[in-house]
Parts: sequence; structure tokens; C-alpha cells
Amino acid sequence: MIISSVVDIVGGVLQNTPSISFITQIHTDYHKIKDGDMFISNNISHIKEAITKGTFLIIYDDQNITILDDEIAWVKVDSIELALIKLARYHIDIKDIMGVYCDSISYEYLKLLSYSNHEILFLSGNIFEDFDLIINTTSAGLKDDLLPAPKKLLEKLFKNEMSEVEAKEFLVSLYEKGESAAEIAAAADVMREHSVKLPVSE
Repeated sequence: MIISSVVDIVGGVLQNTPSISFITQIHTDYHKIKDGDMFISNNISHIKEAITKGTFLIIYDDQNITILDDEIAWVKVDSIELALIKLARYHIDIKDIMGVYCDSISYEYLKLLSYSNHEILFLSGNIFEDFDLIINTTSAGLKDDLLPAPKKLLEKLFKNEMSEVEAKEFLVSLYEKGESAAEIAAAADVMREHSVKLPVSE
């Protein structure tokens, strides 16, 4: 994904002029960072480790963090939690994952019934714990599968607030920034839904 597109999605501000322009995967755990990945954190020691491992982009919201490597991108956001939700929402839409709210009893029962089904994601309700699970799942089977989770998190992940005009502008910006045809086509499918509120049923 092109870095400028990431900046638009999270609503952040690029703090420098990096020599790179794209990232591969997104992580909140520095142990998983590989060359070209994006890292989201306020922990300075973890950020240093991520840089050593080859991260291309750091997203943070702590005002005390300073740029440690001018070759990579540094993006400051108002809230890391909100940035995670926006990125997760974007990937959920692209992968066409359906979310289902479960009460605690139903949630645990479903986990027992589907312990061998790796195409069903069970979220804890904590975006910091659930983010990597959502963002880096690549199974094609996710298209029609369930994403059981606490209602509050589902409302955040599936609530659309983008107007039709904003959706069109976003697509044009992807084209102007040189995103691939496949990425733009996937985003177009998502944008078609962005003028409609997605209710969360109980």
C-alpha cells in the first residue's frame, strides 16, 4: 500500500519526507516486523527495534516522540486507537467480512463449536489485541464468514461516516497516487457502501 494512502485512511500527518513510498504489512507487535512493514506504537524501545528490523513507516500519537530515522516515514495521528479502527475498518470492507454481535454465553459456545474452523475470527473487543488478527488475515474464505465480537467494537468497526462525495474524492486520490488497479477496484467496492450506515444487529 502506498504510504500517502495510509496517511489519508488514518487521518494523520506525515512528519517528514521519507525516501520510501510504500509499505507491505501492518503490525502492532514489533516482533512481527519485517523489511517494508508498517509499525504502530508509542513505545520508543519497540519503535527502535522495529526500525532495526526494517520498518518503513511508524504511526504514533505521542507528542514526545521524535524522528529517529529520516529515511522512513513518520506519521502522527490524534489517536492510535482511532487509527487502528480506521485501518481495520478499511481491510474489513475490502475483505467483505461480516460481523456478528454475540453475548458472552453465545460467544464462548461458538468458540467451542468452531475450534477447528480457522475462517472464523473471534475478537476480544480490544482493538489493540484484535488488530493484527483482522489486518493480516488473508484467507479467501473470510468473504462469507463471521466475525463474532463485543457490540461496542463492532459498532466502531462497521460504522460508516464517509459521504458519497468523500468516497469519490478518495478513489480519485488513490488513482493520482499510483495505486494498482486491483487496489482501486477493491476500494471502489468499499466506497459504494460508504454512503449507507451499516447497522449492528443483536
